[in-house]
Amino acid sequence: IYTGEDTLSLHDALPISIKVGAKVGASDKIFGSITNVQLAEAIKKQIGLVVDRKKIVLPEEVKTLGNFTAHIALDKDHNIPVNFEVIEG
Repeated sequence: IYTGEDTLSLHDALPISIKVGAKVGASDKIFGSITNVQLAEAIKKQIGLVVDRKKIVLPEEVKTLGNFTAHIALDKDHNIPVNFEVIEG
């Protein structure tokens, strides 16, 4: 879990796009939607950072393949954007 003192390392590690796999049906729609838990697990697996799922804010329900941006709320006044791509898998 990251606190204010870890902001720099977290910010430096997240310019890449995180890949999140999902089962896909017709028209590139995924079964269900991507959750903050799935994104937290993908961040941990791909770049080795542990992020509290409660700190991840998804902008909308993510129900299709494509590129999206979530935010990690470090505190009341500081957020770090996280680009992620939902891929078939």
